[in-house]
Amino acid sequence: MEPQATSVSTNGGFNKIFLNIDGIAGESLDSKHDEWIDVISYNHGISQSPTTTTTRTTGRSAHEDFTIIKELDKASPKLALACCKGEYITEVIIEVCRADTLDRYMRYTLTDVIVASISQNGSSQGEDARPVEEISLRYGRIDWSYTEIDPMTSKAKGNVEAYWDLETDKGG
Repeated sequence: MEPQATSVSTNGGFNKIFLNIDGIAGESLDSKHDEWIDVISYNHGISQSPTTTTTRTTGRSAHEDFTIIKELDKASPKLALACCKGEYITEVIIEVCRADTLDRYMRYTLTDVIVASISQNGSSQGEDARPVEEISLRYGRIDWSYTEIDPMTSKAKGNVEAYWDLETDKGG
C-alpha cells in the first residue's frame, strides 16, 4: 500500500506557507513570520505497514521525510551546511495560513530534525525565474495542530491536536 501524502501548494491563492528552522533565518516579508522562510509547497506521507501475524493491517507506522519546496534564499547555504554535517535541529515549524487573512489553520512542529537531502533546480527561462530547492526533513517527532475556522464568522473555534514520537512509536 502506498503512503497517503499531504500535498499543499501556494499556487491558487488560498494558502500561504511559512517555515521556521531553529538557527536558520529566512527572508519572509510577512509581519507575523519575520525571518521565516516562504514555502511554495510541501509534501508529507505516513503509511501503516501490515504485519504477518494478523489479518488486520497494523504495525509500526512509516513516516516519509517532510519535503519542502522553496525558492533559493539566504537560508539555502545554511541548510546545505546542516545537511552536509548531519546536524540535529531542535525544532522546525511549518505554518499553513489563509492567504487573505494570514490566519494559521495548520501547524506542523517537527523535533529532533536533520536535513536529509537538498536538491536545487534552476532555469534561465522566464523573466522572474528563480531557482528552487527541495528540502527533505527527517524528524523524531511530529505534532499536528489544526485550527478549526467558523465558516460564518471566519473566527477560530479551537484546535485539534495530535502527535507521534517515532522513537517510542507512540502518540496521542
